[in-house]
Amino acid sequence: MLRSTLAQQGTPVYSVAWGPDSEKVLYTSGKQLIIKPLQPNAKVLQWKAHDGLILKTDWNSVNDLILSAGEDCKYKVWDSYGHLLYSSQPHEYPITSVAWAVDGELFAVGSFHTLRLCDKTGWSYALEKPNTGSVFNIAWSIDGTQLAGACGNGHVIFAHVVEQHWEWKNFEITLIKRRTMEVHNVINDAVDLLEFRDRVIKASLNYGHLVVSTSLQCYVFSTKNWNTPLIFDLKEGTVSLILQAERHFLLVDGGGLYVYSYEGRLISSPKFPGMRTDILNAQTVSLSNDTLAVKDKADEK
Repeated sequence: MLRSTLAQQGTPVYSVAWGPDSEKVLYTSGKQLIIKPLQPNAKVLQWKAHDGLILKTDWNSVNDLILSAGEDCKYKVWDSYGHLLYSSQPHEYPITSVAWAVDGELFAVGSFHTLRLCDKTGWSYALEKPNTGSVFNIAWSIDGTQLAGACGNGHVIFAHVVEQHWEWKNFEITLIKRRTMEVHNVINDAVDLLEFRDRVIKASLNYGHLVVSTSLQCYVFSTKNWNTPLIFDLKEGTVSLILQAERHFLLVDGGGLYVYSYEGRLISSPKFPGMRTDILNAQTVSLSNDTLAVKDKADEK
């Protein structure tokens, strides 16, 4: 059942993406990017984004930023008004795919024999050269820890994000493998290794505690003792956000919001009508010792 034809044009549409509020659609037209609101008479925004055909675009719902990739061998970051925030150097080959991680902190770029990881401002963190032909499509896992790429040679590649970094006072913690963290005390150069049964999904280090969620469990470490963490099971295992306050911490997953004490006791799980936990992030949730504040996406006021 066709509901409506949003646009008709004389050039192929290579890529399309929903806007954060699901009221606009972004699509490609040759070298142009076009933002088309779903309301019939609303103004269409259109700009020349690349010097070659645009092959791929993506729009993130958390940071409201747009990615584009083109045959001019560049990838670019735009705001939703069409202002250029970052343009890469020309690569050797056309950029065939770009994709945001769900939380909008990272994005991945695919090209011929190339997979690149960048932060949201466009800076490159890592470059891999898999022997795969062009990477034509990239999909992130919901937790933002791994991605899959569809390759020109018929293979699917999987990549895991490692070396995330957390700092608090004299402690530096690095995720060195999917299931291993290294704790470095910069005062006495002591190093501790923390091994987990499953892969680490999210972590937070603050107020003398390290909170780590894996795909099945939550671990709470005190910075005074790294050997005996408190461990409890998670219902969903899709933790998308950990926020810490002095007395307790908040876990956000697909099922809801959960406030825990550092002893692992569930203090509360607040709910409100129309709550969508999948779009909650560090910019829209805040926690103090006695209050939890959540910005309502349905009503920005």
